Amino acid sequence: MLHIPIEWEETTREILNEKGTILVLGLTNAGKSTFVKYLADLGIQNGLKVAVINSDLGQADIGLPGTISLIYPEGEISSSENIFVNSWCFVGEITPVGKFLQVITGVRKLLDEAKEKADLIIINTCGLVQGRLGKILKYYKTSLINPDFIVGIYFLNELDTLLKIIGRFAKKVYKVPRSPYARERGPEERKEFREKRYEKYFQDSKILVFPLFLVYSIDKYVDFTKEDYRERLVGLLDKREKLLSLGIVENIDLEKRIIYIFTPLKNPQEVKRIEIGGIKLKIIKKTQ
Repeated sequence: MLHIPIEWEETTREILNEKGTILVLGLTNAGKSTFVKYLADLGIQNGLKVAVINSDLGQADIGLPGTISLIYPEGEISSSENIFVNSWCFVGEITPVGKFLQVITGVRKLLDEAKEKADLIIINTCGLVQGRLGKILKYYKTSLINPDFIVGIYFLNELDTLLKIIGRFAKKVYKVPRSPYARERGPEERKEFREKRYEKYFQDSKILVFPLFLVYSIDKYVDFTKEDYRERLVGLLDKREKLLSLGIVENIDLEKRIIYIFTPLKNPQEVKRIEIGGIKLKIIKKTQ
């Protein structure tokens, strides 16, 4: 049984009394996902409409790695089963480095949607909180979110300087310790976790054919004659640029100008653009 620090209990009690938007920060393995689930469960038990946004691209306990996801849980959140999402945004990488704009705007879009439905909105973030890049990401993300509360989960004093600055965007900042009984995931275990998430998502997939002109990347130049895009993770988007489904590039026929994509998508006619990510998935057994 997970030990809940007294500081967590006091913090969640105050937050639940006021409700609003909560931004959760901390290093990798600080216990951010555990705190998010704890707060969400208590919110549901108290009769609140809860929304959870996950923007930790590399370790998606909610949704899938490489995406930003929004869910409205109605019961206890289970990371092993929480593949379904209500809305999501495609980033296509497991790190936010080089994708700050996509991450920040993605979180803001999902936050705007959640505000129309939820009393309590909890935003989980990645472990990039230190160094120049960590400060840039968290500063601009927080300034655009304008959370009611910031919860920083610390090991020592690694969040002090950052919280002094970004804390100005929130009504109140809580600094709480990591649970001493929280279990750490090493790099290999985190990688294995991602692979299992993808395997579960793609288990009922099939190969669909799309015209090659649908492939149009916003932030990169795609040249099929110079680069092999097979096994790349892709986002299948509708006419309003909403993410419909993920896919994996199976093959490309330049002569016929078509692309074969392995995906669980049921309505391929809705796809109006295909965004190619940087993640390669060799672990998926692509069988019909």
